[in-house]
Amino acid sequence: MGHHDIDSIPPLTLMQKDTIKHNIIKKQLLMIIPILTLVFVLSFYTIIKTFTERITQTSNISLHQIDNMLDTSLRQSIKSLEAPYASQEMMDILRQDPSTYIDDAWANQTDTIQMNQQLRYRILNANISISNVSLIPANRQEVYRSALDITAANAITYTDAIASEWYQKALSQQSYFLHIDKSCDDCKDLSVIQRINDPITQDTLGVLKLDVDMKQLESFAINALINPDDFIIIGIGDENLQYSLVDWEIVKVPNTADFFVITEFEGTYPGFYFSYITNYSKMFTVLAVQSLILLTGFILLIYIVMRNITKVTDSIASPVLSLKNDMREAMDGDLTVRSPQLEGEFQELSDAFNSLMEQLEIQVEDIRQAEIDKSALRYEILLTKVNPHFLYNTLNAIKWKAESISAYELAGSIEALVNYLKSILRNDSSTNTVAEELELLESYIKIMRLRYSDEVDIDYDIDEETFDIEIMKFILQPLIENAYIHAFSDDKTDQVIQISIMKHDQEMIIKVRDNGKGVPTTNLETLTSKRNSSSTQVGLNNLNQRLIQHYGEVAALTIESDGQSYTQFEIHIPLDEA
Repeated sequence: MGHHDIDSIPPLTLMQKDTIKHNIIKKQLLMIIPILTLVFVLSFYTIIKTFTERITQTSNISLHQIDNMLDTSLRQSIKSLEAPYASQEMMDILRQDPSTYIDDAWANQTDTIQMNQQLRYRILNANISISNVSLIPANRQEVYRSALDITAANAITYTDAIASEWYQKALSQQSYFLHIDKSCDDCKDLSVIQRINDPITQDTLGVLKLDVDMKQLESFAINALINPDDFIIIGIGDENLQYSLVDWEIVKVPNTADFFVITEFEGTYPGFYFSYITNYSKMFTVLAVQSLILLTGFILLIYIVMRNITKVTDSIASPVLSLKNDMREAMDGDLTVRSPQLEGEFQELSDAFNSLMEQLEIQVEDIRQAEIDKSALRYEILLTKVNPHFLYNTLNAIKWKAESISAYELAGSIEALVNYLKSILRNDSSTNTVAEELELLESYIKIMRLRYSDEVDIDYDIDEETFDIEIMKFILQPLIENAYIHAFSDDKTDQVIQISIMKHDQEMIIKVRDNGKGVPTTNLETLTSKRNSSSTQVGLNNLNQRLIQHYGEVAALTIESDGQSYTQFEIHIPLDEA
């Protein structure tokens, strides 16, 4: 089989082209249409979910802000009810003998002016939430007033006041109460009312009425509406009424499917609750428009996909059959077959096929040569192993790159990893000096701190006489790893690992202690058992077996814990065998 000219490829029949084209189109559609459909469904669901969540979240925030504003206003107003008791001048006027005013008109006028001033300075000016203050005294047929709006201040007379429902209610109960005047269409104020009693005689001195200014609350509610036809409702328990905060009037929400409550909760101040009622049909009209746009885009996308699939299929059919014929010849054993140069994107495919065939020829030749000389094959395999110096150089390059972008913590961890690998690979010895083991441990701890943060403090207590003593490699690392992974819980603070290496008589004592959550006493014996499957416990078992094999049973790993606040590992190494 030689090189093929493109003219030598057998012509494709119409059936072959259609079969390939139809198969490709069918498979592409079976793969793409479900994905596009899923994307459409998820997009539609996301639109509805996002829209609903946005309305709910927006309305909930608005109602809570209104609740906070109202709660603040009411608490300040209720606090202002104490003003008459704190003013000796006001109490003196309220205790004044009524006959004094009949005989002395000047005293009547003077006390009225003085009381009105006291109401302004002590209540109206001291509380921005109050728009009008009215005090109906029991010692005279008068109404003391102070108001932001002079017209509002003249709106109530003594006769109207004592005949009102709120005045009679104030006389009949001790504590304050809330009231909304339902007798007028333009009543904007929520009133806090309380009877004033003489602290000494308990006689009734008058009734104090504070009107809370609702204009700021009304303005906020208007701006908070998502749709103009929505309602923000405030319910007052004592009155058992529902008011629209938009125009502060008693309302009846239309009892149709077009309206529904999307947010409702009890207010901070007792007796109040809030509701946000939206227009269902208008909200979902917006959703319908968005869904229609999404559907139109989906249909357009399907059309574009179909057009592109058709074009791609036409450009694939002929080159694919050409490659198919070449591959069949290669499968029959002719590794000299080569694909002709195809056009467009298929040029890379034909080049890749030709390159593959060349590599196969080389590999077959290599295999034949390997059968003749297996030792040469092993040598080639050894040459493909990773050169440690290449790994060090690569890690150092990464470290320098990290330092160049000021990622010093990452650079330090990479350097620690390089040192750790060097210590492992630099020689085949099974021992280290204590100083070398501590140096290796320091690199390991840097790596662990990258994984588990710097929340663990390492406390060293090392006898300098032990630095040059040879010990078995990797004694400390499994113990530190166990403490990092198992000792500390997420909420543990002041996490400390203590490492102690001391020389005593003819042995060296190594202790690793943590102040973690401890190990149940029933589990202590199983930590060094071969039955354990966790990585750190396998490491502890491996360490224990190596110690026994190297030093004997005297060096076996011992573990101590109270099961609550600490775990301590202890190793005794005979110095004459170290």
